[in-house]
Amino acid sequence: MNAVQLLEEHLHRLAEAPETWLELFSEDVLIEFPFASALGTPSQLNGKNEFRSYLKTIPEMKWFKFSNPRFHSFDNPDVACLEIDGRAEIPSTGRIYQLSYVMFARVRAGKIINYREYWDPSQVLEAIQLEGAKS
Repeated sequence: MNAVQLLEEHLHRLAEAPETWLELFSEDVLIEFPFASALGTPSQLNGKNEFRSYLKTIPEMKWFKFSNPRFHSFDNPDVACLEIDGRAEIPSTGRIYQLSYVMFARVRAGKIINYREYWDPSQVLEAIQLEGAKS
């Protein structure tokens, strides 16, 4: 699969088969959330095991839906970008989580080796009412 196809599969598995989602990532994947430090969480994760541990810290979300996907390909088929909107309910707060994302993926041998996701941390703080986050 090229990068656009892997991002399409990324969305499909998040919505329909989350238990298989991590299979899309290489063991040595580099995950980057450039704005995550505003929440007091890591902005970089090295390897699938570190990513798996990080995912356990994310608050539960109900009815997570993505909409309005815009895929962008480049001359290099191993690199792609996705702009997309997401919406969910946070059961612990009863608030709605609504964000626009920009995701970049670099792939090798059919696996994501580098994943970078941009989003607005202030919207996350409002939805999850995270205590102790950096301001």
